Amino acid sequence: MNRRDARVLTRYNAWANKLIFDAVAGLPAGEAVKPRPSIFKNMVHTLNHNYVIDRIFQAHLEGREHGYTMRNTPEHPPLEELWRAQQVIDAWYIAWSDALSAAAIDEKVRFGYVGGGEGSMTRGEILLHVVNHTTYHRGFVGDMLYQVPVRAPTTDLTVYLRDVPQFPVPSAWVERWAPLITHGTVLDLACGSGRHSKLFLEKGLQVVAVDREPQQIPGARFIRADLEGGNPWPLPGEQFEGVVVTNYLHRALLPRILESLRPGGVLIYETFMLGNERFGRPSNPEFLLRPGELLESFNGLSVKGFEEGEVLEPKPAMIQRLCAVQTGKG
Repeated sequence: MNRRDARVLTRYNAWANKLIFDAVAGLPAGEAVKPRPSIFKNMVHTLNHNYVIDRIFQAHLEGREHGYTMRNTPEHPPLEELWRAQQVIDAWYIAWSDALSAAAIDEKVRFGYVGGGEGSMTRGEILLHVVNHTTYHRGFVGDMLYQVPVRAPTTDLTVYLRDVPQFPVPSAWVERWAPLITHGTVLDLACGSGRHSKLFLEKGLQVVAVDREPQQIPGARFIRADLEGGNPWPLPGEQFEGVVVTNYLHRALLPRILESLRPGGVLIYETFMLGNERFGRPSNPEFLLRPGELLESFNGLSVKGFEEGEVLEPKPAMIQRLCAVQTGKG
C-alpha cells in the first residue's frame, strides 16, 4: 500500500458509509431496528458494530486502550446519534491517512485482540482490515434493506472511483516542508491539476497557480501561461512567501524563480534528474537535472533539505529535491 491508496480507501469508506446511512435513514418508521435473521439482529446494531471496530482500531493506531470488552455494545444508540459519531470517526481516518508518511504505512503496530491474544499488523494492513470489515458488514445491511424491500445503494469501489473526483496526492517532499510557509501567498508553478495549490489553500494560505493548460482550482488565483518558448514571465515584479515546483524543469526560469522569493520565502523544488531515463519519461537530458544542479542554481539560499537519487514511490524514478530559504533583505 502507498500513501495515495490510503487516502483513497479512507475517503471511499466515508462515502460508502454515507450512502448506506442515508438509505437506512430513509426507511419507514421502525424498519431500521426491526429484528431480522442477521448476526446483529437489525440494521442499526450492525452499523454500530462497524463503528465499534473502527474505534478499536483507531485506538490501536494511536497506541492507547480502547475500553471495549466486546466487538459490539449490548445496545445501540439511535440512528441519528450513531451517524453523527460515524462521521467523526470517518473524518479521523481521512485526516490520519492525509498525515501518513510512506515509512509509517509499513510500521508494525502491536495490540491485543478483544477476544484475547496478541496481534501485530502494519498501519497499512490495519487500514485494509478496517475498510474490508466495514464493507463486509455493510453487505449485511444491504441484504436487510432488500428484505424491507428496498433497493440497497451501490457502494462499490469502482463506482466511487468513477463518480467522485480524485485529487492526486501531494508530494511527500512538499508536505514535509510546507509547514515552513506560515503566512502569505504561495506560487505553485506548473501546477497541473493543483494538488499542491489545494494543500496550501487548506492551510489558509493564498495561492497563485500557473500552468499552460486551463485548470479549475477553487480558491486560487489561476494564471494560464506558457512558461517556455521565450514567452514573458507572467508575474513581473511579484514576490511570494513560498514557491513550489514539482515535476517540471525549464532552466531559463530558474533565475525568475529565485527573484520571486520574498526575504524569508521558502523554495520547495522537486523534479527528475539524470538517470531517470532508465525508468521511462522524462528521458531527455533537457528536462533532467544534473547531480547537484539545484544546489548550484540556488546557492544563495539557506538550504533546509536536499536529496537526490533513486526513489521507489510514487513510482521508481531518479529524483532531486531541495528546500531552501531566501535569507536576503528586500
